[in-house]
Amino acid sequence: MRSRASDGQFAIPEDYLAKASAADQARHGAVDLEVRVLDVRPLELQPQARGVTWLDKVASGLAKGPVSGALADEAKALGLQRAEVLKSWGIGSGAPMGLGERERRQLWEMELEGQMERLGQTGKPMVRAQEGKRFSGVYLDRAHMGGRTYAVIESKTAVTLAPWRPALEACRGQALTGVLQGGQVDFRFGQSRGRGLGLEL
Repeated sequence: MRSRASDGQFAIPEDYLAKASAADQARHGAVDLEVRVLDVRPLELQPQARGVTWLDKVASGLAKGPVSGALADEAKALGLQRAEVLKSWGIGSGAPMGLGERERRQLWEMELEGQMERLGQTGKPMVRAQEGKRFSGVYLDRAHMGGRTYAVIESKTAVTLAPWRPALEACRGQALTGVLQGGQVDFRFGQSRGRGLGLEL
């Protein structure tokens, strides 16, 4: 269901959740199932991840972890590895512990720096889309940070991160404007210097 790119990142297809749900229903029968992506990174890669992971959120009480079973044992072992890695970066004491706002910010900035190096946009400030505020630019790519997927939108002065949606891929490289409202972005494509807007998502 997933493929690994040359840079080590895993590409999760747009129909991943549908396929996963269908596989579970085939295995367990027609029951009500809810499939949620807890982190776009595979569990075994999270100890070394430069960014806030599901393991970090579980340790901080921001997410629920498995109570028993093989997954619980694996998560516990990887959580210990994660704590040691964080200590080597100067974050935490080496023991599994919750991360405060300052530590999470450090990890966010580390992940942000890595993504900007990958995208080749280190010369411009990176900002998140703000609730109710309009932004514009060219849709460059998508980036996975903090367990979420963001659209990377470049303008002349900055690079904006906005919540990503699959429909954006058909408009890669096109100019757009957007407004973040209630955690979702209303996108309009085809902006041309103040003239009419084209495709609306």
